[in-house]
Amino acid sequence: MAVKLGLAYDDIASSARTKRVVLARQKIMAALKLSTSLTLSEIGRLVGGRDHSSVLYALSQIEKAKLTDMFLTDEINSLIK
Repeated sequence: MAVKLGLAYDDIASSARTKRVVLARQKIMAALKLSTSLTLSEIGRLVGGRDHSSVLYALSQIEKAKLTDMFLTDEINSLIK
């Protein structure tokens, strides 16, 4: 299953807060955390200059969403591949 976020890097790195952009940004942060040894601060810089607490919040939101969205883990794993 290939995951397409349908957004450009500029969208992800922007300050946009639409549900679509926020969820895509959170998925990317989770994929980066799971697949690299980057720190939370480094991940934040990669996705538009966010601080470590924003990344930590995004990761917690993804963990909560996994409880009700059975495809979310597969989507993140697909991003990692």
